[in-house]
Amino acid sequence: MDERRPPIVTSSAPAAEESRPPYALQHRLFTLLTLVVILLITPWFVERMRYAWTHGRQRAELDGARVALASPETLADAFRQVALNVNPSVVHIDASSVTSPSSDDEGRPRRGQRTYGDQGQGAGIVVSDDGYVLTNYHVVAGADEVSVRLGDGRIVDDVELVGVDTETDIVVLKIVADGLMPVEWGDSELLSVGDWVLAVGSPYGLDLSVTAGILSAKNRSIRAGHQSYSDLLQTDAAVNPGNSGGPLVDIQGRVVGINTAIVGETYGGISFALPSKTVQEVYQRLKDHPLGTQGLLGVKPQDMTAEIAATLRIDAHRGAIVTEVLPDSPALRAGIESYDVLLTWDGQSIENAEDLRSRVAATEAGRRIDVGINRRGQPLTLSVEVGRRASVF
Repeated sequence: MDERRPPIVTSSAPAAEESRPPYALQHRLFTLLTLVVILLITPWFVERMRYAWTHGRQRAELDGARVALASPETLADAFRQVALNVNPSVVHIDASSVTSPSSDDEGRPRRGQRTYGDQGQGAGIVVSDDGYVLTNYHVVAGADEVSVRLGDGRIVDDVELVGVDTETDIVVLKIVADGLMPVEWGDSELLSVGDWVLAVGSPYGLDLSVTAGILSAKNRSIRAGHQSYSDLLQTDAAVNPGNSGGPLVDIQGRVVGINTAIVGETYGGISFALPSKTVQEVYQRLKDHPLGTQGLLGVKPQDMTAEIAATLRIDAHRGAIVTEVLPDSPALRAGIESYDVLLTWDGQSIENAEDLRSRVAATEAGRRIDVGINRRGQPLTLSVEVGRRASVF
């Protein structure tokens, strides 16, 4: 019996589509929610990372500062080392005027009698091993006799006046002594507000007194008595009468200024020092052009800056602006006024206040010099007969 295969039945109906897995929709929803969560938390995460980095940096700086000042003893030791380093280079200065001796019954001066009038005192610094000493002009102004007491107690009565700069209140003296120890200079331009500074001087005659404070500000302008100052360092280190002319030093014992003025008659938390940059420039100029060869103009100059030019509404970005004209001076007689900007001296360009001082000091007294000026925006040329600096003692 023949076996027959069952007939193959075909259908023209389309095949049924495969059904999708039941979790496909859930997968899409999960992916969407994940993206939303990522978008929401990314800013927070980035902010946390930024905070962590900033906090870590600040923490590292704080830890570094704590290591640098691990204990009060560390800072005290630094102060002790500074005092040991600086004191041998600091001197005490006595200045006095001598009045006429009284006469005997026959009208003749009494022999051996000397009467002292005004007496002053201050401090100074040894700046070279061959005897140059710096102090403030007002310490010795008007004195007939000046003596210098060295850090080791020796007293030098034979004191030579080398040069004076009344505008910056600096005087250069010269003494003869063996074994002098000059100061080490620092750079006042590198100082920052908050830096430790120490003042050394002779407050009320107590020589080699050391006080400490911080740099409170830079580029201060003040008026103390009849003297105007600019570009000063402000500090809260205790400075009193007798400190004038003494050094302001950094934490490495390097001289960054000369203590010059205080607010009021006694220390009140604010004192001022001439920056070492200015002091060094003046010292070199006075040394190169000793008293008797220095010319005199009779103005108090300040560096001309873009800020000052904008304030005065003038087109001058170099030169020296006159902040004060001294009475009975060559400048006053020539017609120079306050706020004049001095641009040229004898045909040579003036770059700044120190450049003007140097050119005037190097000019022979009695010469007539043309001075180029900007006065309220207008060019002007005045003729000045250069004066001669007088001795102070």
